[in-house]
Amino acid sequence: MVVDYETLGAVDEHFKVYVAPVSLASGQGALMVFDDQTAAISTEQMRVDFLANASHELRTPLASLTLLIETLGGHARSDPEAQDKFLALMQVQAERMARLIDDLLSLSKIELNEHVPPAEHADLVQLSKEIADTLAPIAAERGVKLNLALNGPAATVIGDRFQLTQVAQNLIDNAIKYSPRDGEVDIEVGLAQSRDEATNAGEPPLGGGKPVHAARAASRK
Repeated sequence: MVVDYETLGAVDEHFKVYVAPVSLASGQGALMVFDDQTAAISTEQMRVDFLANASHELRTPLASLTLLIETLGGHARSDPEAQDKFLALMQVQAERMARLIDDLLSLSKIELNEHVPPAEHADLVQLSKEIADTLAPIAAERGVKLNLALNGPAATVIGDRFQLTQVAQNLIDNAIKYSPRDGEVDIEVGLAQSRDEATNAGEPPLGGGKPVHAARAASRK
């Protein structure tokens, strides 16, 4: 007999258990062989999740690149300063797409680093400014105004800068996407009193307190 067995804990474990009866001196017994399927199942689930999200992750930088190219071919054609700015933004988006494709082709790398704490530092204020600049053409096309409240001190956190960029970019992109025409998106980074406050940040500005950095993008009419 073969059964599937799963343990629930900090890390779920999956086993395929082979059970066979055996005769013992004291009577009947059972022999069980546990075949650990955790790595295979985790890898497959990771593959499914990644493929499901890959198109969404690539869509935003691709849309930004398309609009930036259109802008360069339009009113920025004879503006060297604007060309330099847009080319730099295009380079950033191209690098993000390249990183996404590299990760898509290297799922084993994602699995390897899944439980490895990040050591890189990233400034959420600078990161949010870069994303706002990148998404400005998309917001303009949708008739949405971006309001940046990012004039405070640096908000440096420990984390993978590329992954944090993906999170913040998705947050701001969704705020733009679901805002009505002539709506506004407020983007701010600050300190929250606690992790719960950072998670549930609403309309009031994020205030001082314990050093828990939070970023949010709220849409409004």
